[in-house]
Amino acid sequence: MKRLFLFFCIFLLLGVLACDKKDEIESNEYPVWLKQKVREMPLSGELCKFNLVMTIKYNDKIYYNIQMSYSSCMYCDIYDESGSRKTLNETEWKDFITNLKIIKSQSTCNL
Repeated sequence: MKRLFLFFCIFLLLGVLACDKKDEIESNEYPVWLKQKVREMPLSGELCKFNLVMTIKYNDKIYYNIQMSYSSCMYCDIYDESGSRKTLNETEWKDFITNLKIIKSQSTCNL
């Protein structure tokens, strides 16, 4: 029984230490400009469940992607931390897609 308890404690400790706390972003940490942009979107009731705001980390910078459910373009609305729209050439685009890390994905209802 002591072995099982010791194994459980070690496993739990490793699980807690393995979490990267720097990448966690709470909804109240979204920039004001992003919340305002989402509020201005013409969404009716239930449609907000299908639209996402993705927080992306790329080259040690944070970007936000607003993914609309009715859009066929996956990363068309990418903004940097200050709210400026990110434009990429073909080479940058390939690197962005290859090396991005999605930190958080949340429906626009919760913003």
